[in-house]
Amino acid sequence: MKPKLILCLALVLSGGFVAFVFIRLLPLPAFPFDDVKTDQRVESVSLPSGEMLENHTYYESGFRGGERYNKLFLKNPANGNSELVGNLDYEQNISLFSRFPHPQEFVRGNEKVLVIGSIVCKRWDWKKGPYWYIASFDSDEGFMGASKYLQSFLKPNELRGSSVNEGPDGSVHFICDNLDLENNVLTVKKADGDYGNEYPDYLVYSAVGYNGGSGYEFTWKFDEARTRAKNGQRWINPMPFRITLDFSVITFPIKPGFFPYNDNRDRELARAGATEIGKAAMELSDVELRRAECTYAYRNNTNFVDKIDAIYGHACLETNRFYIVWEPRNPETLRPVAELDLNEWKEVDESVFEGNIFREEYIRLRKIEP
Repeated sequence: MKPKLILCLALVLSGGFVAFVFIRLLPLPAFPFDDVKTDQRVESVSLPSGEMLENHTYYESGFRGGERYNKLFLKNPANGNSELVGNLDYEQNISLFSRFPHPQEFVRGNEKVLVIGSIVCKRWDWKKGPYWYIASFDSDEGFMGASKYLQSFLKPNELRGSSVNEGPDGSVHFICDNLDLENNVLTVKKADGDYGNEYPDYLVYSAVGYNGGSGYEFTWKFDEARTRAKNGQRWINPMPFRITLDFSVITFPIKPGFFPYNDNRDRELARAGATEIGKAAMELSDVELRRAECTYAYRNNTNFVDKIDAIYGHACLETNRFYIVWEPRNPETLRPVAELDLNEWKEVDESVFEGNIFREEYIRLRKIEP
């Protein structure tokens, strides 16, 4: 039984006498908006290595909604060691092992990776002890590039209703197919019975170390080349004709009331003091990255170089819309540029350049005859 609270009040009466009044306070009911913990329990799963995964879980509901908390430990029954893997929290009522009852374990030497549904837990050995990197290949947060690659297969009217933050796609989900720890290549496949037959069956991620090293210490990134090779000819969208990518850099002074015209390169060039200071062109390929450089000078003959990597992505000939995958500076973060018409200039970058000078970069697709 909970103790009852006693409140003592001292009252000063007429004539200087003091009277003490004792009031018993009953416990107040819980505020209806307080957080409430339910379904608190411990889940355990045995791994092929003999170690045990233990999940301490509970669901917390409150005024702002509910969230499931999962705190995952790796335990070794032989020596009694317990190692924190991490917190896997999400806005679902069902617990971690109820959602994913069959975690997969991959071991190579002292390397260990756990795949729990779409969640990947990679163990790193640090001087201060083990550290776990956790990400999900159903989310663009941990494995950048896959969702945008899949969206390149959508027609423009379908693309408008999709979100790059919902993972590969709101209706398409992938599960682990294979993990090659020796070469650090992770392959996932489309879940059985899932919608989205217009999407490739496999996505491939890889980790590449510095200077051709092991790469195990680094996170996986979406590997478009391996993804294309894994899915075969059915999912390669050949170019309907030869296409050139044009790259253009323009600058102009910023004045009070400045407002960019975004994709309208002609209007930007019509500004007072505007000039095209750099341009480049390269023919695209649908099977390999093509590379080009755009070198230009500005003030004191300082040379600037934009390194361009691009590959043809996909075309919707019904609407004359094209997709390419490109990156002007960092080829490890290739991204698609969607809904691009032939002969249409599209802005891909902008920045303040040299104080009050504004710089904009544009690309254009152009058909090569015949």
